[in-house]
Order: sequence, then C-alpha cells, then structure tokens
Amino acid sequence: MRSRYRKVLQQLGLHVNSLGLTAAQSAFSGQCEDWLEALRQYLTANRDYVLEFVSRELPEVRVTNPDATYLAWLDFGALARAGRIPPDPYRFFLERAKVALNPGPEFGPGGEHFVRMNFGCPRSTLVEALRRMKSALASQS
Repeated sequence: MRSRYRKVLQQLGLHVNSLGLTAAQSAFSGQCEDWLEALRQYLTANRDYVLEFVSRELPEVRVTNPDATYLAWLDFGALARAGRIPPDPYRFFLERAKVALNPGPEFGPGGEHFVRMNFGCPRSTLVEALRRMKSALASQS
C-alpha cells in the first residue's frame, strides 16, 4: 500500500523548482498588486470590447458576459440553423478567417454551434480576430 501511495504522490507533481518557488513567493508577497490590478482592468476592457463589438457588428451572435474569466462563449446557432454558416463555427472561422477558437463540443453536450474565445491577449490581436470573423461572416451573406 505504501508503494502505491508513493507512486500516486510522485504523479501529483507536488515538487516545485526554484523558479516556481520564487514566482509563488513574489505573487503572495503583495508586491504584485499594482500589476494584478492593471491586468484586471485590461481584461475587463477587452471583455467589454468583445461584448460591444458582437452586439454592434454581429447582432445575430449571442455572447455571454463572463464574470470572472477571460473566456467568452459565442453562440452561432441562429446563423447555423438559418444556413448562413456551416454547423461547425470553429472550423468555419479557422478556415475562412484564420482565427483559432475553442470548439464548443469539446466542452460537452450542448456546445454545438458555440466557440470559446480567449480575450486574455493584446487588444490589437483581439481587434484583428474580430475583424476577420466579421469579414468571414459577411462573405457568407
């Protein structure tokens, strides 16, 4: 039993290297609060940009208002059901817009017609991705 326990313990990866230890100490020291607050503001602004863009430029698309994450769920169900885009928005945007999102079905049943967008990136990257997505959708109309 002890042998099995030690094997499981090793697989958990509870050991930390010196760089990880230093990073953890810095993170919990309170010295990173200004950086963290700036990051939160940046991510909030990116989230708001996604929500406003989708509302204004892609009104047929539903988007969640994420509360505590840098991931937005985009629902292309109405467009897919109307035949305006193929049923797999992940593949559509990858091929037509060269934008890589996360396919909704990977997260379980009910994810069809959804993609997950990571907006934890530079604003310029986000703007370009949304512009390309809009252009790909316009080319289908």
